[in-house]
Amino acid sequence: MKNATGWMTLGQFSEIFFMLALPFFTKRFGIKKVLLLGLVTAAIRYGFFIYGSADEYFTYALLFLGILLHGVSYDFYYVTAYIYVDKKAPVHMRTAAQGLITLCCQGFGSLLGYRLGGVMMEKMFAYQEPVNGLTFNWSGMWTFGRGDDCHYRRAVHDFFPRIRQRNYGYQGR
Repeated sequence: MKNATGWMTLGQFSEIFFMLALPFFTKRFGIKKVLLLGLVTAAIRYGFFIYGSADEYFTYALLFLGILLHGVSYDFYYVTAYIYVDKKAPVHMRTAAQGLITLCCQGFGSLLGYRLGGVMMEKMFAYQEPVNGLTFNWSGMWTFGRGDDCHYRRAVHDFFPRIRQRNYGYQGR
């Protein structure tokens, strides 16, 4: 894809829009539904990336849609999770709880991803000979992300059944 950096900027604009819309959605639908929506859109986003990895016109549309879904999937999952932790954790434990959720969602996974991800990706998804002009199986790589997302979505649904529909919208301090 030419000018990939420019196209990826659209994901940042999407994130700004959904960050501003987050209080409305959490107030209207509740935190559990917003978390699930974030995870569902992440799975759809990864699906677009899986099928958008070929070099065809239609697949560019899928990549474009996947980039636009960045905002809703990130804000409605990560940011909503931070808001929930902030509301539920006792005052003296909020910093530790926020640190733990960051480590679980980004820090530890990123650490492992940086160390092992490149090696595993080369072994699992690099083609020995180019296939249709590609040297890497992008569809296979994005399938992993989508599978992980499906497991997380199931965990939120199963392990947080008692989350009452409360007003978790931003109310300032």
